[in-house]
Amino acid sequence: MIIKKTMRMSGWMKFGLGFSLAMALASCSSDGSRPLEDAYRSISTLLAGGRDPSAQDARALLTPEFITAIKVPYLLAELPSRQASATRLLFSQSGTVQDWRGPDGISVVLNDDVLIGTRGLGADLFAADPIPVANWRLGPAGSYDRVYRHLDGENREVRSSYSCRFSDGGVEQVDLISREVTTRRLVETCTPFQPDVLPVVNTYWIGIEDNIVWKSKQWVSSSVASIIISHLVR
Repeated sequence: MIIKKTMRMSGWMKFGLGFSLAMALASCSSDGSRPLEDAYRSISTLLAGGRDPSAQDARALLTPEFITAIKVPYLLAELPSRQASATRLLFSQSGTVQDWRGPDGISVVLNDDVLIGTRGLGADLFAADPIPVANWRLGPAGSYDRVYRHLDGENREVRSSYSCRFSDGGVEQVDLISREVTTRRLVETCTPFQPDVLPVVNTYWIGIEDNIVWKSKQWVSSSVASIIISHLVR
């Protein structure tokens, strides 16, 4: 099935214009096929009219029936600052590091569900330290250090160092479109060592029954602000 594209670009496509050609081509296999595009083409047939949730306002398209029919890892990524949303498939995994992408090449990289990088957003998180606390999902612990890395206008790395700690945000129901999950909300507050850097606040919603991070709101950059990641299928 061929997915028809409209002339009006979605919010996700607009902020994805800056992704590199190399990133887009990374989804090609040696025989010239595009596994991600093929996967999204198959998934989009589940939606009325073959609409593609990777390239439109995904939140408005997704339904419980659609999510239930998907049998592969699948997440919804939302950028409130740009009023945009899109779905991502698991492109690759090495240990606890996962690269989630769509056929547009925009990438969200997680390490143990902690955001450590993005590509294709125009003002990306170049790299970030994972949370160094073992079993951090269990709740508040002592303080620890993290470093976020961005690139400036001359493609030079800019490092921002923080002292971070967790606080308990209580119990909260999380809507994953096809179901609701009872979670513990864990808030990570990172105070910068540099006086000209703003604090970073990340929030993780962790299933009470399974200790899985089902949803998170994590900092990307001053331009992008935070990304909300909801794991619809794990």
